[in-house]
Amino acid sequence: MKKIVYCVVLSLLACNLFANKMSYFSHGLIKSVELDDEIIRFSNQELLRCETSDKIWNNSFRYKLFTEKKITYLKIYNDSISKVFLALKSDYIMILYDENDIEPFFWGINNLPIEMTSLVKNVSCVSELKEKGKVYEASNLGSLALESPWVENEKDNGIGVRIQFEKMARGVIILSGFISYKHPELYLYNSRPKKILIHFNQSGHDFSFELEDSPNPQLLKLENYETGDRYIEIREVYAGCKYTDTCIFAILNSML
Repeated sequence: MKKIVYCVVLSLLACNLFANKMSYFSHGLIKSVELDDEIIRFSNQELLRCETSDKIWNNSFRYKLFTEKKITYLKIYNDSISKVFLALKSDYIMILYDENDIEPFFWGINNLPIEMTSLVKNVSCVSELKEKGKVYEASNLGSLALESPWVENEKDNGIGVRIQFEKMARGVIILSGFISYKHPELYLYNSRPKKILIHFNQSGHDFSFELEDSPNPQLLKLENYETGDRYIEIREVYAGCKYTDTCIFAILNSML
């Protein structure tokens, strides 16, 4: 990737991102995850017919949180099991990754149907990094696969680069940066968007947002919601300490 000559050393403190008594509902093997101050509970979709290897997920665990290079990890444990997940979480959405998987182990919405969000489709951008046989293309924004963000391919941090969308809901959820379970340092190595503009093509209306420097989901609500095509433009970034590549992990449409 595009190297720069300086590196900022950051000291990060672990923080508790989980609020009291939240319940995240999804579909598939794990139907829901419930959190309170000390206990996390996993509920299986078919409690009576689950296989032996899945019965652990009809269970309660204690949990601890810790951070590495701004990436949060969730350790769950009881008398019979201990596991560590990469955790991307806000008050309204939570995504968990097991150690050896690139696709989510679980993702769900807090106290609302999962249908209230959807990954973006039909995304395009003229600037896409190609490196070592891999293309970090705009369509990656419609995926939650680890280590597959969209990455711009400009000489600087991609200021002014535009990402085109055919449709977008009344809000968008953005997850910034390069996110990896085994290499959390890649988040700080690469740049992340700081200020963005969302432009509606038909009306010409613009909405400006300043993002936190965090890989966790950030909900951007669009007032005077409009239909039609639009784009996101990068206006300012949090500079990476090793590369000038600006990365966005994923974008979801939201009706929250």
